[in-house]
Amino acid sequence: MARATSFDIQKARDVGLEELSTIGQGFVSQSFDRTAVQGTFALAASTVYFVLFGARAEDTVTSVNFIVTTGSTSAASDTDRTGFVAVYDKNGNLMASSASSASVFRTAGLATFSLSTPLTIPRHDSYFAALVNNITTPATLARGMNTAGVSASVTGFPRPYGNATSSSLPPAATVGSASVALWVGIT
Repeated sequence: MARATSFDIQKARDVGLEELSTIGQGFVSQSFDRTAVQGTFALAASTVYFVLFGARAEDTVTSVNFIVTTGSTSAASDTDRTGFVAVYDKNGNLMASSASSASVFRTAGLATFSLSTPLTIPRHDSYFAALVNNITTPATLARGMNTAGVSASVTGFPRPYGNATSSSLPPAATVGSASVALWVGIT
């Protein structure tokens, strides 16, 4: 058995086992461990979905990833029907966003939206990954447990999941309640 290096030992002291698993899968963060996916969810058109994730100061975020279980059947020429992603702080302020994409959700598997500009996380905190869907025949995405109360917030903390009706990414967002626990991986 190989001996742990000082970096390995320091990393183990700095982060918990769950975070080591996340890093080991190539993600900066994820909404929950992707092995806990329990079902699928069909996206609604003109809806912004918010998913809370934790990040550490100075992490660099370059993309937001989702697991597509069934690809969109919108026509390849349907370029005005697109999707966007963004990262918001826990107070709903837009920090970074992607360009629009009409093709990301057409194929089952890991869907990656690259941010237009990499984001350096300013402090250890909670952030929201946001997804806007404008595709009329949308994809279905992997989700975790969906039950009443899953999006309830603890006083003084942001709710873990939410949505809003919009076809664009607002500069400031109010995260409404929703019980859709979408899986999100942050790279």
